Amino acid sequence: MLNSFSQLLGTPVDGSDGDLGHVREALLDDRSWALRYLVIETGDWFNGRKLLLSTQSLRASALRGGPLRAQLSRQQLHSCPPLDTSHPLTRLQERRLLHHYRLSEYWSGDGEPFDGDAVHLRPRSELKGFAVCASDAVIGHLRDFVVDDEDWTLRSLVIDTSGWWKDGQLVMIDPQSVAQLDMPARQLHLRLTRGQLKASPPFDVPALPPPLSESIPAQRKERATYWM
Repeated sequence: MLNSFSQLLGTPVDGSDGDLGHVREALLDDRSWALRYLVIETGDWFNGRKLLLSTQSLRASALRGGPLRAQLSRQQLHSCPPLDTSHPLTRLQERRLLHHYRLSEYWSGDGEPFDGDAVHLRPRSELKGFAVCASDAVIGHLRDFVVDDEDWTLRSLVIDTSGWWKDGQLVMIDPQSVAQLDMPARQLHLRLTRGQLKASPPFDVPALPPPLSESIPAQRKERATYWM
């Protein structure tokens, strides 16, 4: 099922032996646009600490008001390697965390040598508000993300164009339309023109998931034609 990430904030997370906490933040992979980790704020059982939960540990979930369910216990979460969730997570820290949870290293097989200092995970809150630049103009800012809770891939970026067009609105674009993420300048550069982005499907929370799942592939087809 598709959900905007703003809808996921505050969602309770249940483990194999009880409530683990609730969702406070997410870490996104800036290369594959996958949601890799949720930041969970624990309850009284662990003094409200914030811990990282790999999305590999989550069962597919039809949310819409229900909790997320993780395939791990409070003890597993309690004993995970200490990490400062307010700082970038290095690849070496990720390796230790995944080994603790006995999960696979999702980057294995990408053909690149292991770099323990590499940082490819970005907090959702850090990316929100980035200026969005089409190939021919600045056309909005990043407002939200739409996530598939079956595999935790990012299905679309939600762009707010209201400050750039008189009839501007929230529109959805395929994450693969991103050409470059400029962190120092806080800019997201697209492979789309201003006209293509203006023609993108509107973002409508009550309409998720059917219109989104139908409209995004059409945009991908349009982009493929544009680059041929």
